[in-house]
Amino acid sequence: MAWQHMLFFSLRRSKIQHLREQLNTRLTARIRRMLVLLFMLAGAHTLTISWLEGMSLGDALWLTATTLTTVGYGDISASTAGGRLATVAFLYLAGIFVLAQLAGDFIDLRIQHRERKMRGQWDWKMKEHIVLVNAPANDTISYLHRLLIELRKVPTFADMPVVLISDQFENGLPDKLLKLGMVHVHGNAQDNHALADASAQHAAYILLLAQNAFMDSSDLLTFDLLDRFASNQYPATIACEFVRDENRERFKRLGASSVMRALRAHPEMLVRSLVTPGSEQLLENLFTQDGVHIVRVDISISDHSWKSICGKLLEVGIGTPLAYVSNDDQVISQPPFEEIVNAKGLLLLQDSACDVDKNCLEGIF
Repeated sequence: MAWQHMLFFSLRRSKIQHLREQLNTRLTARIRRMLVLLFMLAGAHTLTISWLEGMSLGDALWLTATTLTTVGYGDISASTAGGRLATVAFLYLAGIFVLAQLAGDFIDLRIQHRERKMRGQWDWKMKEHIVLVNAPANDTISYLHRLLIELRKVPTFADMPVVLISDQFENGLPDKLLKLGMVHVHGNAQDNHALADASAQHAAYILLLAQNAFMDSSDLLTFDLLDRFASNQYPATIACEFVRDENRERFKRLGASSVMRALRAHPEMLVRSLVTPGSEQLLENLFTQDGVHIVRVDISISDHSWKSICGKLLEVGIGTPLAYVSNDDQVISQPPFEEIVNAKGLLLLQDSACDVDKNCLEGIF
């Protein structure tokens, strides 16, 4: 059913896009025709006035411009019957009407463009930007808002435009996302038109979210997109999510620099994986009891420098110290090496196979 829905959506979007392009082309062509006609009328009036009134071309052009734009300074005017008749025919009856029509069409075109941008029906023609593919089905706005906030904290991404490709937000993005520099393409990333509108081939970074964090079939769609990116040699740095563990290495082989489990509660991890590829696996391990994780050891330490504590722990191979717990229960992470520590506990980064012996630690300190 997911593939049927996707196919239907893709065909529907293609048809809508075709109609949209036709309307836009017709309106643009009409503006060009009106503009040519306006210049022809203005030129004909200028030449006619110059001949009938004996004016210089400069004065005749000035009279044409002030009359056509309805400014009418009155410093120069037609005095002969022929000149006045030419002004009525070329400008009053034709020129001003064409100018009004041209202005109306131009305003319609601008409104149409603004409407298409709001609805995600715009070809953004960007370069060196971020493309975010898919959006969570639940708490969508909250997740995207947190993700954008984290992106903006990183100097590299502080001012970088973000384009979201999603079949949500048909009526436009909320203001809180727009204010953080996000625009969107309403569609499905499996549709080539959507990727082209988002300028994915020119993006600096692509964040590929699992379509559904709890469905194995989401990995099939991710695999398809990664294969397409690789086949078309997209230059972007790609970070993506997986649902099934065995797909992590497959996605890496297809060119993803960062591959992490779909964790909707922590968009910060996705941003960190972009900044420091490889860190996502370490961060994932911190949430499990397998592999590397953080342990707390309650032990009294007095008047030792942080440098000596780190050195002694690494020397005996018990774990890597990350922070200490002060006597007033404050967790102090990565203090200066020379800081004198008085603590009631330590937080260590440790492999699951290693077991901390508190008595051993007391012997060290």
